[in-house]
Amino acid sequence: MCIIIEGGDSLIISEYNYNRASNKDKLEAFLKLSDLTFDGNIDYCVVALENNEIVGCACKDKNVFKMVAVSCKIQNEDMVSKLITKLIEKCVEENIFHYFIFTKMIYQVHFESLGFKLLSSYQEIGLFEKGNISFDQYYDGIVLDKDLLTGAIVMNCNPFTLGHRYLIEQALDKVQQLIIFVVEEDQSFFSFEDRINLVKEGTADLKNVIVIPSGPYIISQATFPTYFLKEINQKNTYYTHIDVQLFKRIMDKLNITYRFVGSEPLDQVTNLYNETMKEVLGDRLIVIERKTSSEDVISASRVRKYLESKDYDGIKDLVPDTTYQYLKKNYFNR
Repeated sequence: MCIIIEGGDSLIISEYNYNRASNKDKLEAFLKLSDLTFDGNIDYCVVALENNEIVGCACKDKNVFKMVAVSCKIQNEDMVSKLITKLIEKCVEENIFHYFIFTKMIYQVHFESLGFKLLSSYQEIGLFEKGNISFDQYYDGIVLDKDLLTGAIVMNCNPFTLGHRYLIEQALDKVQQLIIFVVEEDQSFFSFEDRINLVKEGTADLKNVIVIPSGPYIISQATFPTYFLKEINQKNTYYTHIDVQLFKRIMDKLNITYRFVGSEPLDQVTNLYNETMKEVLGDRLIVIERKTSSEDVISASRVRKYLESKDYDGIKDLVPDTTYQYLKKNYFNR
């Protein structure tokens, strides 16, 4: 379905089939003019067309809006509003009512006029949100004892290992209350439901440990989409800073004094993330040396590698019994 934009009979907004090779080429060429690159991780795209030429576009991946651009040839100030409106209408069809967008800070006033609020920014890039929940509302729902010295750990736990357990134990020696945010995005080998349950089971004997989902504001597709791609590029510099700046807001909101992380000798993306945390959080970040087994650090990737090669004895040395029993029941001898 096409919508005629006021002020030009030849100007239309239409859903765009970006999977067709020729259409994708046209979209990539248009985005390049705006110093943007085509991101194939999208599920919906709309374009503005004038005489069959792309003069504007906007795409989304679930509730994250991206690749929003308008040609400098078009003097229609409502173009971006109409493109974003189409994305919101599609979200409503999908029962999605909370949206994020990365955009250049020079467009801040424009997007704020559309109801978006700035969450975090780094240099010329900002992350904005709009919808039926907000940052403050989300964290108002997390009730902690603010009289206790509080620390936090963000973990993916894919799956939960003795290395994760060691980091938690070391952190508990330094604080009175520890929050474990388990990454909620389902972009890992093990599902979020299984990962968070393994953390809860693996820490059930520890006092003052609170295990909760990370939510949409910590290492999510909205705040740090390239984390799950494990690639080092310029975008990661923006995303790591935006995610960490946002976590600093979370720490202030929940009265969290320290964030704990394990040292990272293996994963380049995680190491870049740790370096950004040092820069942004300063002495509020505490780095703990990773626990080793057979002279190698204990990592979830080692567990997955052993699982693939059916080295079940190797796995037993790396995970608590709760994780081992879960793997034995669901994955051994497949």
